[in-house]
Amino acid sequence: MEKGDQGKEDSRDRISELTDEILFIILSFLTLKEVANICFLSRRSKILWPLIVALNFDASNTLGELRRNGRLRKKKRTWYINWVNHVLESHKGSTLYEFRVCFDLDWTCRHDIDSWFCFAISKRVRKLELDFEEVAEEIWPPGLRSYSLTKSCFNYIRTPQGLSCIGLLDSLCLRFVKVSGEVLEHFLLHCPLLEKLVVEWSKNLVTLNIASSSPLRLRYLEIRSCLALQNLEISAPNLQSFLYYGQKVALHIENAPLLTDVLIGGNLDDEPAFAFCPLSGYLCQLKTLTLEMSAYNMTFPNFPELTNLKHLAVSA
Repeated sequence: MEKGDQGKEDSRDRISELTDEILFIILSFLTLKEVANICFLSRRSKILWPLIVALNFDASNTLGELRRNGRLRKKKRTWYINWVNHVLESHKGSTLYEFRVCFDLDWTCRHDIDSWFCFAISKRVRKLELDFEEVAEEIWPPGLRSYSLTKSCFNYIRTPQGLSCIGLLDSLCLRFVKVSGEVLEHFLLHCPLLEKLVVEWSKNLVTLNIASSSPLRLRYLEIRSCLALQNLEISAPNLQSFLYYGQKVALHIENAPLLTDVLIGGNLDDEPAFAFCPLSGYLCQLKTLTLEMSAYNMTFPNFPELTNLKHLAVSA
């Protein structure tokens, strides 16, 4: 092969030679930054990307910059918000498999976040993740300025259109989002496919009642650092994993025959019986038990023999 032919061969757009179906699947598994790189190399990717069903606004490198230099926060926030808005304006698909935004944002960004939330819901999203950790914030406890799911967003998911749109949701992760038990219970009641629920650093969560009065597919429940939480009631026949990290709460667990994976943790000044007494009927069926507790002179209740336990982890 002559050098000229070799050069043409090397510069061929092999990505565009893939079928639409294969190229579409590839794009749907990439972060948006990776999609941008592919579009730079492939002309057909530029045509297909507005139809992709996974919008993962990953900005890990930029968050790393903010951790090292908090003075960049205002500039980087503007960049991130403009990036998300530009992509949403260009998106032409009718449905979404995944919508993930993860950046240092707070209540001052609520108008943009509200529009992102409603956009994702209107696209009948299946996996929704909002993570607004303020990595450049030095005030303790974190989350004081967190975004709060607004009344307009809650009203939207209660309309006939909103109710029909949330019906396909199977995973909901809210980190550094102020959300009430009423909102979460609304999702649980009207999302029959919901299998995963994660809530972390929500200052508005006081009471949460996870009931199985309606068909409930919930398999994974994680509640972390919700400092205002006082009461947690769980009745979930399909629940397999329960992770709780926080202060002592009134915990009630029933109708959890499939529960096999449990994590209990927090800075506890009292005996951890608040968690193990409600779990006593399920300890014998556990396969994984993780304890992340820091308290002096902690006394554990007497455990029955954990006949099915395969992994035990204890850390202070």
